[in-house]
Formats: sequence, structure tokens, C-alpha cells
Amino acid sequence: NAELHGGVDLARSVMSSMFRLRPFTEFVAKFEPPKQNKWRERVETNLRYYAANYLLLAAVIVFSFLLRSPFAFLFAALLGGLWAFFLLVRYEPLEVGSIYLDVRQVTYVLAGVTSLFVLLTPLGYALLYGGGTAATVVLAHASLRSRDMQSKVTRLKEKIGTMFETRRDDEYDD
Repeated sequence: NAELHGGVDLARSVMSSMFRLRPFTEFVAKFEPPKQNKWRERVETNLRYYAANYLLLAAVIVFSFLLRSPFAFLFAALLGGLWAFFLLVRYEPLEVGSIYLDVRQVTYVLAGVTSLFVLLTPLGYALLYGGGTAATVVLAHASLRSRDMQSKVTRLKEKIGTMFETRRDDEYDD
């Protein structure tokens, strides 16, 4: 039981460190090309350690692409409003004529409408180019940002946590 409690504490520690916004000065410090055999480990470590920073950076980039096209921004706001209204504000089933749609069915209809808007309006281009640009910037940063000691410690905690999970799963296989 003590091992389980320790694993839960470790998981909480890793999760809280993953979703903590790191200071900007730390985020943009120490860039250098990675050693050939350490690139993947560096990218994985930085993606985990700076997850909140990357999420914020990607949101800003995509939002800036939406702002470049007033129609894309309008459609994104309209779709966001529809999703919020039907899933957060309205709780009773939706009545369309004599048909009642539950939350799951409304979600399917909203997904279809959203897909059409993304495919047939400037929103699709803004999301595609904004998302592609964000992914490129994040990957470049994760590749070139040197890992500091704290990010290495966080990565080690994650590896140890995974070893505990694997060992615990093996114990219950019998």
C-alpha cells in the first residue's frame, strides 16, 4: 500500500510539473544544436517539461492566423458559441420537429456542422496553416532548447513512475 501511495504522489508531482507555465526567460534561454544521439530524448523531455508553454504558444499562433481572416474568426466564434450553448448551457434534449436528440446525438450533429465549416470556409485554411506553423515552431524549440537540470529530473521522475506502473501491472497479471 505504501508503494501505491508513493506512486500516486509521484504521478501528482509529474502532472503538476508538466502543466506549469515556465518563466519566459527560462523558456527562451540556452539554445544549441543537439548531439546526434540525444535529439529524441531532448525533444521528449522538452515537450513534457514545457507542455504548458507550448500549448499557450500554439494557441497564440493559431489565434493569430484566425485574426488574419475575419471570416475564419467569425466562423470559429460561431462554432465555439454553438458548442458552448448546446453542451454547457442547454441540458434538456433538443427537439427538432417530433424528434428528440440527446446530448450524444447533438454532439454528432455539432461535429458534422463543424466539419463542414472547417472544410468549406476560410476556417479550415486558418486552422491548417496555423496548426502547421505552431507544430513547426514547437518542434524547432523542443529540438534546439538545451535541457536544464530541472527538466532532466522531471524526465527521470516520469521514467521511475512508469517503472512502478509496469511493475504493479506485472504483479496483477498472475
